[in-house]
Amino acid sequence: MDIVSIEMLSEVPEELPLGVDFVLRGRATFKETLTPPPWVYLQVQKKDWYKPAIIEETHYLRDLANPLENGEFTTVWKPEKEGHWELTFVATPAPIPLPVVGVFPITGQSEMKKTVVKETISGDVSEFRITAYYKK
Repeated sequence: MDIVSIEMLSEVPEELPLGVDFVLRGRATFKETLTPPPWVYLQVQKKDWYKPAIIEETHYLRDLANPLENGEFTTVWKPEKEGHWELTFVATPAPIPLPVVGVFPITGQSEMKKTVVKETISGDVSEFRITAYYKK
């Protein structure tokens, strides 16, 4: 049973552009008290269909829950690779780099959100012509 309630306040779009900062907001509070847990992480996992879960690319972006703002926090993620990603907030009482082998967060997780990161081309391309070609 989780002892922390974590809520993702930001909507996660189905598609995100590559290399652009994406701001995620959330709220974390202990279920027994009004104070937030001290450390909140954004767990970002790249999901490749051909890789087993144990070797998936995973990053943890650390942030602090602000007790003066009802445990709200903000995390910025800048996707550097195209692909399918899963985003989950994780809270823990200690400032440790997650995951530690065999040790899991004892507090809680938010609902997982999925997104796809794609490279985008801004603007319209029309009447594209090759005017010269040189062979080396």
